[in-house]
Amino acid sequence: LPLTIITHMLGLPDEEKWELKRVTDILEDFFAGSDPLIQRFERTAKVISEYEAWLGKRIDNLRAGACKDNILGHLIAMQDEGKISYLDLSANIVFLLAAGHETISGTVAIGLLYLLNNPKQLALCREDPDLLGETGIDEILRIVSPLKRVVRQALEDVEVPTPDGTVVVSKGEWMGFNFLNGNHDSTYYPNPDTLDLTRANARKHLAFGKGPHACVGLRLGRLECAMAIQNMIERCPTLHLVPGGEIVYKPLSSLHVLKQLPVSCG
Repeated sequence: LPLTIITHMLGLPDEEKWELKRVTDILEDFFAGSDPLIQRFERTAKVISEYEAWLGKRIDNLRAGACKDNILGHLIAMQDEGKISYLDLSANIVFLLAAGHETISGTVAIGLLYLLNNPKQLALCREDPDLLGETGIDEILRIVSPLKRVVRQALEDVEVPTPDGTVVVSKGEWMGFNFLNGNHDSTYYPNPDTLDLTRANARKHLAFGKGPHACVGLRLGRLECAMAIQNMIERCPTLHLVPGGEIVYKPLSSLHVLKQLPVSCG
């Protein structure tokens, strides 16, 4: 679902999404694969080179046929005006894919896992089909936290309050922010590890970041997650976890996403 939507927003034919996914898959393999680094580097370099050739042809086709009102068309126009470089254009497409595909699909999968392990909360979704779209999806985003952490550099000296006083972060130092821990802070969320789709302050979660660095696709992301989960539980009323099935998380340091979730409608 998220890959199909992003492909459409870029202005590319639906069948092109598999070429785009191949790029995000190889980048994921580079950071989380178990093969020797040199082998992962060679595989990644090969796919990136093929991606650049593929993208060049798509850009030429769009430019020749007049850019349409889509993301790729706007990026091409900005490059033609000298506002961004070709590298910026290419990197932003990969960023959109990685940010808008893995995080959404990860939230949907882990969200389903939590619901299937919480029959009372799942029943609430079945009784009120609007619950997820209104507030419930924010509780799922809070408890899942698909983006686990980010790193930022201090532009000036900053005093950070802690339970034991304050810590001074000096200008130029790097800081790590753990969204997963923040979204499970018991001083802010009572019983933070419990899924509660009616939680009053769930929307104040950090899953999309905050302030000027908040995710530009947060509204679309909420909608995609809510619609995907609600449609699955409505279309598969007997959906359940496969007994003894192995649930596998992807070994990524920054993303909290599943590689495998065995479920059945039988």
